[in-house]
Amino acid sequence: MVTPGSWALQQLVRYLAELTPGPDAAPDQQRTLRVGMERAAEALDAEVAAVVWDGEVFESLGFGAGPVPVADILAVAEGRAGQLDVTGLGRCPAVTAIVGRQGHLVLGRSGGSWDREEETVVRALGRILGLSLRAVDAVEAERSLRRESERRAREALRDPLTRLPNRALFLDRLERSVRRALRKQSSVGVLFMDMDGFKVVNDTLGHAAGDDLMRLVAGRLSDVIRSADTVARLGGDEFAVLIDDLQGLAAAEGVAERIREAMAAPFPIGGRQVSVGLSIGIAVGPRPGESPDLLLRDADLAMYRAKAEEPGGWRIFVPAMHEELVERLELESELREAVGGGGLRCYYQPIVELRTGEVHGLEALVRWAHPHRGLLAPDAFLGLADRAGLMTALGNWVLEETCRQVSRWQRLFRLPATMAVGVNLATAQLAWSGMAPLVARNIAEWKLDPQRLVLEITETAVMAAEDRAQACLADLRDLGVRIALDDFGTGYSSLSRLRELPVEVLKIDRSFVAGFPTEQKVQVLTANIIRLARELDLVTVAEGVETPDQRQALVRYGCDFAQGYLFAPPLAPEAVDELFAVWPELPAPDVSVTGDRPARESPVPSGQTRPDPIA
Repeated sequence: MVTPGSWALQQLVRYLAELTPGPDAAPDQQRTLRVGMERAAEALDAEVAAVVWDGEVFESLGFGAGPVPVADILAVAEGRAGQLDVTGLGRCPAVTAIVGRQGHLVLGRSGGSWDREEETVVRALGRILGLSLRAVDAVEAERSLRRESERRAREALRDPLTRLPNRALFLDRLERSVRRALRKQSSVGVLFMDMDGFKVVNDTLGHAAGDDLMRLVAGRLSDVIRSADTVARLGGDEFAVLIDDLQGLAAAEGVAERIREAMAAPFPIGGRQVSVGLSIGIAVGPRPGESPDLLLRDADLAMYRAKAEEPGGWRIFVPAMHEELVERLELESELREAVGGGGLRCYYQPIVELRTGEVHGLEALVRWAHPHRGLLAPDAFLGLADRAGLMTALGNWVLEETCRQVSRWQRLFRLPATMAVGVNLATAQLAWSGMAPLVARNIAEWKLDPQRLVLEITETAVMAAEDRAQACLADLRDLGVRIALDDFGTGYSSLSRLRELPVEVLKIDRSFVAGFPTEQKVQVLTANIIRLARELDLVTVAEGVETPDQRQALVRYGCDFAQGYLFAPPLAPEAVDELFAVWPELPAPDVSVTGDRPARESPVPSGQTRPDPIA
């Protein structure tokens, strides 16, 4: 026999099965409450049903009855009353059950009270309804978590600044494209791009302007590629393009040309027009047996060739580029050993007073005594040292070796008080907090007069090291050493640097000297640089003097000192010993020029990091 209670429980089982959301169902709390209320009223033959949620009537139904007073429903839910005053039915006995943590189910009917079994069923209904709501919440939470995980997964594959695919997504698409190409016996193309001049924008306009520029470049790149292809930001100022189903090398060159044209127009950044280019490397594959990331590496190598030979242009990868990379890595390893193992040498180029031809100082120039290639000039390895992060160690070695040599010469020879030796400081050294303490330690250890040591900087190095360079130079100046500004006239803001930096000497770049005597504009500029230096009480030193005509022009303009192959090449320490052995009786060269200017104090050696041309 089916009792009313057992029949109601059967209805509850049906109700639970209906409301419990499956993995693909769309959970809805409001629907769950409404349907649960309807099933409860149907199972228990109630004429009035309502749900109170968080202190308010959320849903109510009247089966054949008039409106139900809200106050009555709330009173029953709160346990303050046991009846509902229903229009058309009169006083109706009511029962309530707790639903979850913030709700109540209220049922009412006319014609008699609720028995104990029915009240038990109503409470069971409330618990089941609460469990269904928890199931709904759990499914919704799971889906929310899944949506968040999917969002984060998508974000992990996108560059946050430009919204382009990042390196991980680019490599994934490259691998898929290569697999398709191998099946179809077709080709894919990879363009690796690096921005030319981006660091200058960051240094001069700030990082916010750099971010704006990056987004604008990303937009232009996206505009010139096909929808089937991929443009990605790999990191920093590097971008890449994947050309799927490439129709020959000419098609890749066509994409590179479109990119070059798109980059030709200036970018509006912070109210200014900023021009930058992209150096592009092109690689086409796949080649049997090579992984997809090697295709990206080849394009990267070709990009470096383009940047070195034609910034803003493109180059196509050839296997010889990889051979050069292997050779460079081997050379870098050998250089690392040389810096730490005694493979470097210091040579010293004399600096002469232009009027008299007398030697007044030296410039320390580093050489690498390579075991197989012989004595290498700076051009052969300083760029490599910079890329390998060896400039601080290399520059510090030159400083310490020069201090040791100057101390030795002081002991062995009667040196003029004006004789000084200059050492160039690299950007990395200016940014290093230990630079001034290192100089102070060497001065003390070798018992040097600080005026015999001249530290030479360039405007480019100062700008790259930013505020750290200013603090470093102030500390060095406090030690009593002299500061020289090298390559003057070729930097970004030479005149403002003269005001900001504690310099005593200007080194006139060899590019000005090389214009003598044929280039009138160069001579005018040089004459004005010398006149400006004299008004500021700065010593001038001309670099790279190779001909008598250049020397005569410099004397005529009033330049103080000079160095170059016209006077002497860089000398080994043993050759400097011979020079000092006859000092000051060293005969001055016949300068064959006249001048009425008084001699100035000793210049600061240049510290240039490239070999002088042989006259």
